[in-house]
Amino acid sequence: MFGLTKRQCLEANQFNVGKARWIYHPDTFSWDMADRMTTFIKDNYPKPLAVNYTAVSNYMWVDINDCVKMASLLRGEMVWTDEVIARVVKLRVQSMAYKYIARQLSPTLGKGNV
Repeated sequence: MFGLTKRQCLEANQFNVGKARWIYHPDTFSWDMADRMTTFIKDNYPKPLAVNYTAVSNYMWVDINDCVKMASLLRGEMVWTDEVIARVVKLRVQSMAYKYIARQLSPTLGKGNV
């Protein structure tokens, strides 16, 4: 396509209508989808290139904000907002073990981090 690489085409495309949502839920989380995104990022954005999440979003056909959030969770990054802490407290009050609470929050979070 006019001498552009696949990555350049994905970065240039600004069409967002109809993209799926990708919100982490422990019962529906798919490592296939996560691995697909991680592989795309590794193959197209080697260090020190900054990841262009417009391209990731277009490749995955998923909302860009959801791609950014999921990439963060997959890297093991957790933003401890008041909402997240309140959720941890609520689950703990229900006698849920820390390892299960961790799984509720992120696919890569360990019980020692809760």
